[in-house]
Amino acid sequence: MTATLPGPCEFALADVLAGPGERLRYTYDFGDDWDHDIKLEKVLPPDAVLHGSAVPVCLAGKGACPPEDCGGDWGYASLKETIADPSDEEHERMLEWLGLEDPSDFDPAAFDLASVNDRLRGSV
Repeated sequence: MTATLPGPCEFALADVLAGPGERLRYTYDFGDDWDHDIKLEKVLPPDAVLHGSAVPVCLAGKGACPPEDCGGDWGYASLKETIADPSDEEHERMLEWLGLEDPSDFDPAAFDLASVNDRLRGSV
């Protein structure tokens, strides 16, 4: 079962995901439409600690977080192509927009699990 909510709201995950295997789709930034599919793997007791953390934990991921306001999937794909092509007329402007001097500093395939979990814990 996939939960669907009518729009922006605040709720506890326990209110929409009752048990393991249930899923929800979360849309971040309704202009860019970043969809995240979330699956509840396991329900732990309230006092449980997992991977040294009592908050949600990311177990795996793939790819770098796209920059804010880059235009959704299609905009991010275009940005990656532009950064990879020094002959593109937008290349320098996109580097400047990202705050980069060298295109090699932009790695869309990078994923740092420890960094993600630091952010979930509020350490960053």
